Amino acid sequence: MIYIILAMLISFLAAAFAIQNAVAVWVRMFFWEFETSLVLVILGSICLGFLVAMLFTMYFKLKNFWQLRKQEREINELQEKIILLEAQINTKNATTGEAVIKEDEV
Repeated sequence: MIYIILAMLISFLAAAFAIQNAVAVWVRMFFWEFETSLVLVILGSICLGFLVAMLFTMYFKLKNFWQLRKQEREINELQEKIILLEAQINTKNATTGEAVIKEDEV
């Protein structure tokens, strides 16, 4: 119910905004020149700004995601290396007859 009321309020505000800014304006950009409604210029600018912000956000999220994946692979490789080195130490200690003490047992 709250979402319907909120959607109606936003729709009302958007309609009021469009009615108050219905004046025609000329837009000039480089070699282009055209006439359009002020509402379309404002809403188009807002949408373009949102799109640019979303693209930047997606870029940084993907960059962090790939960095995290790389670090997880490095962690797994290092954990496997630790297991291999502990096994080598245990076999070497077992052949020399020394007591094998793991850090977990201390």
